Amino acid sequence: MESNMKNRFANHHADKKSGSADDTNVRVDADNQSLLTEDIQESMASLREKLDLLKSMIDSSDGTIRSSCKSKKEPVFLDANILSAVFVIALAAILGVTAYAFQGLYVAVQKKWSST
Repeated sequence: MESNMKNRFANHHADKKSGSADDTNVRVDADNQSLLTEDIQESMASLREKLDLLKSMIDSSDGTIRSSCKSKKEPVFLDANILSAVFVIALAAILGVTAYAFQGLYVAVQKKWSST
């Protein structure tokens, strides 16, 4: 198909050099346009086939993609309970530092106002 397209392109340019009639150029341009349209339709059809294949792989009950992801049975080090404990400890540390900072600020303000 590619060689056919090259031949038509070469014929088109040969016709231009020889000074042929405009109707030949229009016919060749229409043929090239139809070839391009066919190429686009073929590429769209192949993309649709690939998309349908991927959808069927994902939606299938034995799903190649999902089963390969789930087949990795590695031990999980950070499960939900450990993460919860880490976040509670981090929150407690943040609240403790905040309380200490406000206590220091309160003491500084008390010293300032009590001395006057």
